[in-house]
Amino acid sequence: QDTIANFFGSVSIILDRPFIVGDWIKTPSVEGNVEAIGFRSTRVRTFNKTVVTIPNSIMAKETIENFSKMPVRKVTQTLGFTYDSTPEQLDAVLPVFRERIGEIEGVSAKEGIVAEFVEFGASSLDVQIVYYTRQIDYAFFIATKRRVNLEIMRIAQENGLSFAFPSVSVYTEK
Repeated sequence: QDTIANFFGSVSIILDRPFIVGDWIKTPSVEGNVEAIGFRSTRVRTFNKTVVTIPNSIMAKETIENFSKMPVRKVTQTLGFTYDSTPEQLDAVLPVFRERIGEIEGVSAKEGIVAEFVEFGASSLDVQIVYYTRQIDYAFFIATKRRVNLEIMRIAQENGLSFAFPSVSVYTEK
């Protein structure tokens, strides 16, 4: 019975092609790169470099997220600025973030770039930045993030803003 289930699971995977060898996938039980698709099972190399073998009858039933099919890769980060930042400073810097991040090599501006003041955090005034990288592979993604982060630092410095860090103020009374 398992052999028949695995065979039909294999046929389903081959016909539907939710992933191919080399794809980066995530299921409820594993995340990694597909190494082999056989008639009985599929082998996935995890990012810890272990190999997980999953019967195709199970793979055919699981939800599979295929990251290799992403056209771009999303980056969302929150910047925390000190509470001594003025409304005018924050209002002025947001369009600068959007414009200059869009000009950075590796950023896909056509998906849009978000830079908005979103929260009064516990220790900071929080600005959320959202953008997409043109390619999804990790080396390109992380190099693009580095270029963006350095530009964010330059913009903050040019506009007299300081990054906040978790802090506590203690007041004493006489």
